[in-house]
Amino acid sequence: MKKIGILFIVISICSGILIGCKKYKYNFPDGYDTPTSSGSVDTTDLGTDRSLYAQARIFPGLVTDSQPRIADTSIVFNFNYTYVPATTLGVSYVPLPIFSTGLFAPAGELVEIDVPSGLFGLSVQVGSQADNVTGQIPYRRDPIVSTVKALFPGKNTVRNLYGGYIWIKPSFAGSAPETLHFRHAVATSDFILGITTDLAAWQRRVLASGVPWLELRSQHTAFSISRDYVVRGIQNGTLSNIDKTMAEWDKVFVEDYYKFSGLIPGNQNLQYRAPELPERFVMDIQTKGGVYIHNGQPIVAQSADYWFDEWTNLNTLITGNSSGTYKQISLNYQSSAASFWWGGAQPSVLYFNVMKTALRNNQPIPTLSGLGTAASLPTIVPVALTYVNSGAGKYIDKDAIANVATNSATFKLVPFLQLFAKVRNPVTNEDGFGLVPYLAQKAQAISLSGLSDMSKINFFFTGLCDYGQMDYSKFFDAWGIPVSTITRSAVAKKYKPMTDPIWLYNPLSRQYVTDHYPLRQTRVYNDRVNWLYTASDFAANEGALNITSAMGDGDPNTYWHGCYSGCSPLPSPVPPPHIINIDMAQTTRISGFYVVQRYGNRRTTDVTVEYSTDNVSWTSLGNFPLANQDGAQEFILPQKINLRYMRVTIAHNSYDGAPYSALAEIGTFYDGN
Repeated sequence: MKKIGILFIVISICSGILIGCKKYKYNFPDGYDTPTSSGSVDTTDLGTDRSLYAQARIFPGLVTDSQPRIADTSIVFNFNYTYVPATTLGVSYVPLPIFSTGLFAPAGELVEIDVPSGLFGLSVQVGSQADNVTGQIPYRRDPIVSTVKALFPGKNTVRNLYGGYIWIKPSFAGSAPETLHFRHAVATSDFILGITTDLAAWQRRVLASGVPWLELRSQHTAFSISRDYVVRGIQNGTLSNIDKTMAEWDKVFVEDYYKFSGLIPGNQNLQYRAPELPERFVMDIQTKGGVYIHNGQPIVAQSADYWFDEWTNLNTLITGNSSGTYKQISLNYQSSAASFWWGGAQPSVLYFNVMKTALRNNQPIPTLSGLGTAASLPTIVPVALTYVNSGAGKYIDKDAIANVATNSATFKLVPFLQLFAKVRNPVTNEDGFGLVPYLAQKAQAISLSGLSDMSKINFFFTGLCDYGQMDYSKFFDAWGIPVSTITRSAVAKKYKPMTDPIWLYNPLSRQYVTDHYPLRQTRVYNDRVNWLYTASDFAANEGALNITSAMGDGDPNTYWHGCYSGCSPLPSPVPPPHIINIDMAQTTRISGFYVVQRYGNRRTTDVTVEYSTDNVSWTSLGNFPLANQDGAQEFILPQKINLRYMRVTIAHNSYDGAPYSALAEIGTFYDGN
């Protein structure tokens, strides 16, 4: 893979600009260096515009007059890169073609840039803080503080009245390195992994610098950070191993984002090629939307010790406690509608990568504490384990506890943490985290665009079973993640049922809970793929989701509905009783049955159930009240029975008083010994 974004700086004057500048001290009575016409800048020739010095002093800060302005600096840019747009990868944002210079334009001063003959398509941005905060009163800074200007062959000039870090932005890639000359800018004290090898010397440069901003860079990352934070990081020791931190960030993106998502460096198929340009992070004192941090390119965070720690503290990074930043990165790489993740899984998917980083570094599972609106894992795991180990059937995407705003992300993360910890591919010996790239590669071979959530769950379920080479139906039943009848049947014919009750596993304590529903481990839902459902009446005008056979498709979002209009020759609406007949195609042994109410309304108050082996002689199992709630309701029979036919009678009005009712699923189960 090409190395992109590594800059080779040749200072054609005073080599001391980068390593021996006059020591800078923040010791100004009013917070900034009072500008004078006797500084090192020739303001007569360059025409320094000090009209916004007061605002520039607030943000991004002024360069001291004592900081040498560079007479002429040549920088070689490697514009030979491959840029794959986000739309090609099917994600939200990818790194843009932006190249750091290691230079800063002082406020109001004119910077000259010489572009080689024949080189077109470049622009310069002065000020990495590009969020437009117009209307976000009170202002902590002026609404627009960055400047973008097109560059053309020959001499170009650019001035930003606030000053700012200088970026070069090509519109398209080139085939060879290009050299640009810069004049009258100042050198920043950037850290560049692989180029900055003497940490002590770099720290001295930072402490001596009179430039308010700098970048911490590696092959895959670039952090624009206030010098004040970097100075504090040097003084408190946070940045004593910044080389290891930046190297870890490269691993995070390559191993925990790109490869983890099925994106391979250098892949000739651009649809699956990992980004090559650096991911950018920018600190700002005010962000668009007024949020603490937002995703995009770059990711922008409010200047705060919290974000500085997430970005630069090695221990915070490897232990998975950079979760706030990770969430924004995950939002950048959140797949489009073509993703195999269904809607209910999306909140938890955002935290897969931070879990992956911690695991790769042999660290405990991050608790996700301090995320503001999301409940931490120590708080929510006991709630989730109580839910999954309850005796009744359920549907996680409709469960009230699971979908409380503060619970959803972490609650729905728990089943995935169980899979990551306990599933293993018997062929490759990879753990459960290997499931994600495995599924990503399978998804690349087919089109998932426009598929329903149910279809995506079926894809995930089938891929999981293929990966672990066993039938994980019990796990999905325990968590209330529905699987279609056809998919469930196909997997059951290929693999044996799982024997490890991993839904009892606590991923934090790494132990199995003991106060669990004892029958779940042996419970098997009977295969309904060949069952025939008929009804005494049904509503033909309820849309595509309404059909009698929907009671056996495994999808709780489809349903049978009693007829209420156009029921001729029956009266409209058809009054109770409503009779549903089921032919199981062959004699089946069961321990009980389950019913799933329609989600929303027209829920059934009770059912009377009969069974037969010959469709002539019928035996009553009794009347069974149904709760007015979502999720499967299971009924265990006093003893196991053999049957082929089942008759379900609805003799009363629905819970909301209508003479017609609705049901989403009717099925049976068998509890082994």
